[in-house]
Amino acid sequence: MHFSHMKSYIQKFFSLFPTGKIWFSYPAFYSGISLIFGIIIAYLNQNRPVIPLYNYYSIYAISFLILFALVFNNIFSRIISFLIIGFLLFNTQNLNRISFFSMIKSKCSSSQNQQIYGLIISIPYNTGFYYSFLLSAQKIITESDTLDLQGKIIKCTSNTPPPYFQVISGQGEYKIPQRQTNPYAYNEYSNLMSKNIWGQFKIKSFTVSILPVSKIFKFFLGTRSFVIKTISHISNRNIKGILHAVFLGERDYLSTHVKKIFRNAGIYHLLAISGLHVVILITSLMILLKYIPVASNFKTMVLILAVWFYLFFIGFTPSIFRAVIMATIILLSNIIQKNSRVGNSLFIAGILWLIISPISLFSPGFQLSFTATFGIITLFPIFKKMFIPQLKNKIIHFI
Repeated sequence: MHFSHMKSYIQKFFSLFPTGKIWFSYPAFYSGISLIFGIIIAYLNQNRPVIPLYNYYSIYAISFLILFALVFNNIFSRIISFLIIGFLLFNTQNLNRISFFSMIKSKCSSSQNQQIYGLIISIPYNTGFYYSFLLSAQKIITESDTLDLQGKIIKCTSNTPPPYFQVISGQGEYKIPQRQTNPYAYNEYSNLMSKNIWGQFKIKSFTVSILPVSKIFKFFLGTRSFVIKTISHISNRNIKGILHAVFLGERDYLSTHVKKIFRNAGIYHLLAISGLHVVILITSLMILLKYIPVASNFKTMVLILAVWFYLFFIGFTPSIFRAVIMATIILLSNIIQKNSRVGNSLFIAGILWLIISPISLFSPGFQLSFTATFGIITLFPIFKKMFIPQLKNKIIHFI
């Protein structure tokens, strides 16, 4: 009797969500869910002691499990593999962070005057009180030691604007990300770690180095600098703020008045760089390439290169990364002549992002970005059937 009730509930669920059965047939769907559960299990047990030797061999275990899951087309093996991958990924990165911050704390706690050395990788933003920017740090020098940071990203502040895309040496004080003091407090640690930012450094003074910068890296940042200089010629602050948000993803320049107008109009999401902007870019390029007499595969590769350029231009945010991965998979499927599945592409993008940064699973940006897209794909067929009328007039239906 109990089994029959369960069966009827399942039938009702799939009648309400007609795409449900299709979702469960996607390899990326159940692999992604398993990866998420593995990360959650590791997160709940992160305060337990971990053996350093286990952390060393886990890198090889993760690589082996990924290959194992890709080679063997078996649902059970993939679920177990990605469950373990999620657990190992979070624990490995968590242990690396704990070791790094323990070293930094022991070496820098007694020194109030430190020197940081690295490359500026973002446009310095004027908050009104100081300039904020990101630094790919190579080392921190204290009174007694030199600590190798190996290119870790540090959020820096300075009273004076540093030059764009230059290597600098700054004097100041390093601050380790703080964990939340109670369950409802702001968790600076999770917020910065999900963005791959390894702390903050308050720069009191700096000098510019003459060391060369990578040409590819300088090209992307130089392009962004060109756009910023072009926008700076606009005198209207509100229009300037909107352009900064729409073209660069920098919403710090938006005034309270503009934010209120967009919220009241229900179009505030247009100011946040997301998959919509990737779709606009692809559609615009498709219209331009339509009249160029070249092979369709060549046009597709141009579109793929364009969206990846856009990703490096804007930065690796979850919404853009997800959209670029999904667009790449769908475009490549046109070349290899296989049917593309939007749901499968969504979870492939999520798996790749979580492999890079497992702690992002607990950030609002990742959660809202992926669940919103999941909701649209899942619920749209229902709302389309219930609320969108079928028009017999072909012209009106086309419009």
